[in-house]
Amino acid sequence: MRLTALAALVAALAAFPAAALEESKTRRLEERIEKALKESSERSEKAVRETLAEMLGGNTPFAVISRTIRLSNCEEGLRYLASDELEGRDTGSKGHAAAAKWAAERFEKFGLEPVGDDETYFQSWKWGKRTTMNVVGFLPGRADEVVVVGAHLDHVGMGAPNPFSGRMHNRKAGDDQIFNGADDNASGSIAVVEMARAL
Repeated sequence: MRLTALAALVAALAAFPAAALEESKTRRLEERIEKALKESSERSEKAVRETLAEMLGGNTPFAVISRTIRLSNCEEGLRYLASDELEGRDTGSKGHAAAAKWAAERFEKFGLEPVGDDETYFQSWKWGKRTTMNVVGFLPGRADEVVVVGAHLDHVGMGAPNPFSGRMHNRKAGDDQIFNGADDNASGSIAVVEMARAL
């Protein structure tokens, strides 16, 4: 029995340096990976900064956009599109139609050509039993390419929370049953309208 205990002790002592060595190798490898990731991130960040500086210089489209878009315009539009007045902009609803009218008025004001139904900014389509619309405009460019920029104006409307309708419960909203949709997708719609203004 003493011989077995002694053998176990010797085996444990022999394994200890191997385990410590393995742990040391693992720690060094983790440190090397962490260092490589940090250096890669720094290089990427620098490249993005240089690319943005190049794009925002002179009269490039990005430079024009950056000089034209104002936070106050974005906030004003976002407050309207996400207001209770539009009742959550459910697809095909009066609120959605009002939001579409708002966007079309801005497209016209900013000089986009109407390319919707009957030379309007509206492109009607059916969604279930409802008739709804897209708001579409065209800005001629100097190239043979066409760039499509889009966002959806509609949201999930009003009603009780229901994950199948996209209306998720929010404790902070209390009993409010209007799902205003500031981030889905009033903010994206504002971005499209403001790009139209800038270009």
